[in-house]
Amino acid sequence: MLWSYFAFLVLLLLMSLGILKSGISNHTGVRSAVWLGVFVLKILAGFTAIWIFTYHYSGASDLHLYFKDAQVLKDFFWEQPEYFWKLITQQTLTLEEDQLREAALSQWNGTTVNFLFNEKKIIVFVHLLITTVSFGNIYIHSLFMAFLSFWGQVAIFKVARRYLEVPNYWLIITIFLLPTSLFWTSSLFKEPFAVFSFGLSLYFLDKTLSAFSWRYLITFLLLVFVGLSIRPFVMISALFPMLIFSIYTSFPKIKFKYQSWLVVLGILILAMVLYGLEGTSFDVLQKISNKQQAFFELQNQDNNIGSLMPAERLEPHLSSLILNLPSALSRVLFHPSFLDYKKALYLPDIIENLLLLILVFIAFVKFRTPSRKTIPFLWFSILYILISYSVIGLICNILGAIVRYKIIAFPFSFLFVIAIINPRWAEHFNKKVEKIIAVKQRK
Repeated sequence: MLWSYFAFLVLLLLMSLGILKSGISNHTGVRSAVWLGVFVLKILAGFTAIWIFTYHYSGASDLHLYFKDAQVLKDFFWEQPEYFWKLITQQTLTLEEDQLREAALSQWNGTTVNFLFNEKKIIVFVHLLITTVSFGNIYIHSLFMAFLSFWGQVAIFKVARRYLEVPNYWLIITIFLLPTSLFWTSSLFKEPFAVFSFGLSLYFLDKTLSAFSWRYLITFLLLVFVGLSIRPFVMISALFPMLIFSIYTSFPKIKFKYQSWLVVLGILILAMVLYGLEGTSFDVLQKISNKQQAFFELQNQDNNIGSLMPAERLEPHLSSLILNLPSALSRVLFHPSFLDYKKALYLPDIIENLLLLILVFIAFVKFRTPSRKTIPFLWFSILYILISYSVIGLICNILGAIVRYKIIAFPFSFLFVIAIINPRWAEHFNKKVEKIIAVKQRK
């Protein structure tokens, strides 16, 4: 146990030095001390998540199951290496070996044959690698997840800063410090992997558009592949917005009305593609319908699931999708509210939704016309929010899961609203805060 604490301190020091030596302050205009403070907050949020799910949810959450499976696989590696490699390479198991797998592992088990496309296996495998330095300490795993998601969010910050004419501290609060974002992206969940792949894919897409390089393009495609493997709906929801972002960044002189028509045309083409894929092995609607059905079955198996919202059964047809879209979008867009309060875990998201409504009101009163440079990012934000929220609402009607699933898209709603607010409404305050966090210019 003592070695694990020593390892934690060494890794924390190395990660902190990595942040300081990365030149992040020069690239972002924000002091290194601020970034270290953000990183420390993410670490504390990750520890809080472990504490909550250990002592208030009986240690049966995803984060404990991923950690447990990684530890079991590590034991298999040392005690039964032949069996370990059978599991890793998906070889056929004997009946006795298969029973051992079922009894010892949970998240590693699945019906997917290909190891690369089973999202849970990927996450368990990464944690298996971390066990080589963690000495069985779950907090070291949480530290790695906080570090991973930190760089994904830094990537989003850099892209947002390039396009949005808003103070840096607003970007930091929106991208890093919203309570739900801090909580779900800083521990042993899928979200740290998802925000890492999503943020860096957006960053390398922007790099490809601004200064084309095959290295940037290949890195972008690899990150998209990783995102599709970890949290498929997160990356699938971003593909069309990324396409629109690419077009309007490359051709900034297209008038807004033509941009709008192009988006409508793109949505119609997307609907035609979905219709054309019906009944094929790439039937997206069938996969969404199956995912929804899996949630319904979960509700039937577990009577303790609370905060269920009414939802219609989604048939794998375009007409059913269109009919269900309004209710699906509203389930995610307007919830949770104070009327939904049942657990303390919902309270941060309720407060965030209230804050967003206040900012929307300010935007109406203090509206400013977005500049031509800002518009591509605003198109990306609004399209990603609408598509992501719709997909989440279609597959899930469990409020707790919705709160978690939307945390990657949710900051973009704040970014969109903040970008259209005239900064003069808080100009004096903005200058004071920026002076505190900004890098001091050398004389």
